[in-house]
Amino acid sequence: MKIKDIIRTAAIYLGRERIIEYLENGENTLEDANLMSQINNLTRCANLVINELCCNYVPMVKSETVDCADGKIYFSELSETVLEIEKVTDTFGENVEYSFSPEFLTVSLPTVIVTYKFLPPTYGLTDEIGYSERDLGRRVIAYGVAAEFLLTEHDFNESVMWHDRFTDALSRVVKIKNSKIKGRSFI
Repeated sequence: MKIKDIIRTAAIYLGRERIIEYLENGENTLEDANLMSQINNLTRCANLVINELCCNYVPMVKSETVDCADGKIYFSELSETVLEIEKVTDTFGENVEYSFSPEFLTVSLPTVIVTYKFLPPTYGLTDEIGYSERDLGRRVIAYGVAAEFLLTEHDFNESVMWHDRFTDALSRVVKIKNSKIKGRSFI
């Protein structure tokens, strides 16, 4: 899924025909600076929503095979910015013991597979994002983008309506981790 696809869906929801035409055809015959400003604003809003989703609701997870001659895997060697290590396994899928420090992981094997949650980079208009349609649908992200975009346009009532759609759609995707509330006891 590309940022362009998400923005196009949000533009459809917002009824922004000129943005849709530009994204579909790639042509801007009027050289309208306002149109390009709106597309850039939508791109920033999409990055904001993806970052919020990644950090709070649906993490982006990646697995990488890493060679480590000295037993240390520096986080800077991994292709993404690490938020949390999920697991470390050998090449056969068996869990490997590791120790964690702020800068690196220490492992006993020369080659391991590191699975981790990561912070998404700032995506450009044509970039592929870390979510697939299976993980999180374009529609859900587009609702959030529409809400953020309308907030920047100072249309608060419409923004609230799209934010409600965003949270409703997100609640259908994200499973509640703990649905039981511990009872209180008064002493």
